[in-house]
Amino acid sequence: PTDFSVRTSDNVLINLHARITFSISSAKLFAERPIDFVAHLEIWLANTLLEEYATLDMRSFMLKYQEVTKSAPDHANSRFGEYGLTISDVQIVHFDAEGVEARK
Repeated sequence: PTDFSVRTSDNVLINLHARITFSISSAKLFAERPIDFVAHLEIWLANTLLEEYATLDMRSFMLKYQEVTKSAPDHANSRFGEYGLTISDVQIVHFDAEGVEARK
């Protein structure tokens, strides 16, 4: 699991706890192009979701977070396929919100 925070457009801080499911799709590429793939995946996911969620207010986040997360593997595979990795799933397993708007 990986943890990071995003801030919605109405200034609510959301602490996300995510799980990334991946596999090595090409041992040859994986061996030829070594990267610290766990760190790269975590940073990629945080940046991707930050861009998406920062445009949403808290109510929209609640309605759309699953939809945004489901599209993440498609974007990841175009990036990490060249390293022999396939991302099969991204899940937000837990989140909590901080801020005045979160209590409404």
